[in-house]
Amino acid sequence: MNDKKSQLSSGDRIAAQVDKWSKTIPSRYLREICKTRAQIQYWEIQRNEAELLCTNLKAVFGGGGGSPVLKAYKAKQISEFEYRRISALTNLFLSAWVVIQGGWEYIYPHFVELYKSHNQDISDIPTSDILFFKETLNDWFDSKILMTFGFSQLTLKQIEEKAKDMRAIGWSLPENTKYKMVTNRDSSLPSPDLLITAIGICCQAKDPVLDVRVQDLVVKLTETADLFAVETRRARKGKSKNIQSNRWVDGEFQTFTKSAWRTVSLEDSS
Repeated sequence: MNDKKSQLSSGDRIAAQVDKWSKTIPSRYLREICKTRAQIQYWEIQRNEAELLCTNLKAVFGGGGGSPVLKAYKAKQISEFEYRRISALTNLFLSAWVVIQGGWEYIYPHFVELYKSHNQDISDIPTSDILFFKETLNDWFDSKILMTFGFSQLTLKQIEEKAKDMRAIGWSLPENTKYKMVTNRDSSLPSPDLLITAIGICCQAKDPVLDVRVQDLVVKLTETADLFAVETRRARKGKSKNIQSNRWVDGEFQTFTKSAWRTVSLEDSS
């Protein structure tokens, strides 16, 4: 009985933290250095998505309130693809928390040694599993905003290939490479650098209990890649507008239509 109460209180504590994070993700400093309207719009889009994801995570951790993302979908506030995408991300980060919590005794010492070897300040390392979990969420959204600075380009073919690569690696799960996911900061696919690092550390620990948790996380990451791969294939056949060839040039968002790159408003392309 005491264990059950402890688990519930732990869930409530995480739910409370996630609720606070929903107001701070993505990083505010990125909003402050945005130079174009398109970048500001994109930051706002990521903030809204982060808030919905955190609200959904809060409901799960808190053990009540139903599914906020399902409510948003039924109210026609989000599309079916957005509903499926946020649901997939919710499952992914729930699994990520289980890995981070269970592997924290391996993760933290690894980062300490890593920072020391590069003469970096170890005070910058999150000091608890909950704070590290928060940083993985932040990294997920910040990485997408960072691609708006400078030049980045992704065609539908590239997006599909990246998704397929991640999916293939994830489903195969070979012992020595199962944590080596495809990560790229110029991608419209998520770029969970911290999460990937945590997976690698936990795999190297060769902990039999943790291995099971890591495999579940990798499957969730693979399922997210599946969603992108399938939707991109539909887009290439002209059956979907949820994903499109796009690029950022000098802070302006462009899509490829009618054999040419054109600067468009994110409001029009969303």
